[in-house]
Amino acid sequence: MNSDNNAAPLQQLVDCSDAFSSNEIFCSREALIEWARNVGKKNGFVIVIKRSDKGDSRKARVSLACERGGTYRHAKNKSNVEALNRKGTGTKK
Repeated sequence: MNSDNNAAPLQQLVDCSDAFSSNEIFCSREALIEWARNVGKKNGFVIVIKRSDKGDSRKARVSLACERGGTYRHAKNKSNVEALNRKGTGTKK
């Protein structure tokens, strides 16, 4: 372990992209989104629509992403939120 207190913590990367590999052809946009969300749920994260294009003048597209934007952020719990939002209660003079 690093003894330097100012050093950034080590970041552990986890690649779950293999869980989303499929040769299936989906019959609808909704079927694709439902499948991706189910796979994400099984792996412990939430899938959201990042970008969508109905395809008026070109092929329809949908880009899906992790709810946390591909970067790790601690889940918000009451103690973390209170620590981050603590306001000074001293008097102003």
